[in-house]
Amino acid sequence: MRSLGLAILFLSCFFTLAGCSAEPVASKSIAPPKLDYSTLHIVQHPAEQAILIEGTYFEVAPTSQFTQTSGAPLEQRQLKTGDLVALTAHREATDTFPGKGTLISLVRYDDERSQSISQAIAHVIENQDTGVDIIAPSIKAVSSHSVTFQFYDWGKTRKFEGIVNIGSLAFQIKELPYASQNENP
Repeated sequence: MRSLGLAILFLSCFFTLAGCSAEPVASKSIAPPKLDYSTLHIVQHPAEQAILIEGTYFEVAPTSQFTQTSGAPLEQRQLKTGDLVALTAHREATDTFPGKGTLISLVRYDDERSQSISQAIAHVIENQDTGVDIIAPSIKAVSSHSVTFQFYDWGKTRKFEGIVNIGSLAFQIKELPYASQNENP
């Protein structure tokens, strides 16, 4: 009886182990999670002493650090209007408009898709014809072929929405209903 029990145990272990084979290594890499572009910031106006990003002038200090998602080096002077960035560290005073802050570190998204989106947004910023200076552009949605983003006039009394085709750079702008913060008591 004991040898029958050992035989059953041995066969169970054998079939269990024989049934478990190593998974083949996938020949394709797993795609990274889809990027939520609405969480990124848009460089509106890069300058030597400060960078305007979504309604805030960030002072550039000698210790400010600039990097790219690819790991390639980045210098402040390489930033362009429309660049998509993540503010990885900053200090900001929100009691003024436009806001003021100090940039500690920033990461520019330099993958091909982000660069196409940046180019499309820059095209609209530089060629929009709302008749006003604009401020605080922010991405609301990105599809396979277009970007939807919103921005304000400089006094923040009017709000606009732009939709731009990423490939052709054709765009439309419409004014949105907006209750200005300046009108609220």
